[in-house]
Amino acid sequence: MAADGATVGDMIDRGHSLWAHCYSRDCHHSSQIDLTELARRLGRDHAAMREDLVPKFRCSACGSKDVGITSTPY
Repeated sequence: MAADGATVGDMIDRGHSLWAHCYSRDCHHSSQIDLTELARRLGRDHAAMREDLVPKFRCSACGSKDVGITSTPY
């Protein structure tokens, strides 16, 4: 479990949403992340801090690893 208690499962339980944003100069694609699927792949106890999640993502439109995330409550 993440040391600070912020996990993918916590995000689901708190009703947060997670968006990934491509920062590639020619793309700028954004997509909402399915947190249930993310928990299935990484586990509900996987840390949900930016530095823990960003390396896991790649833009589904252009393939860039230059991706950022935004978490928001519903």
